[in-house]
Amino acid sequence: MARVEGTKKYYEITDSGKAFIGLPSIDKTTAAVNDFVSLARYIIDNWDVLNEVDRNRIRDVIRDLIKTAGIQC
Repeated sequence: MARVEGTKKYYEITDSGKAFIGLPSIDKTTAAVNDFVSLARYIIDNWDVLNEVDRNRIRDVIRDLIKTAGIQC
């Protein structure tokens, strides 16, 4: 199992399983970006139910990402 979010369970095909069915292998960096995007979308969809501590933790990470990416706001 790749991860659990509440009552949802997400499964992942192994690299050998992907090779068996003919899917291309994705490097770890691309997989991490895909996971990040998926989790970010989940957070956006559920922002209204997050407590203030978690919202502030997310804001801190966003500030770090903006700084690292050199984005002017």
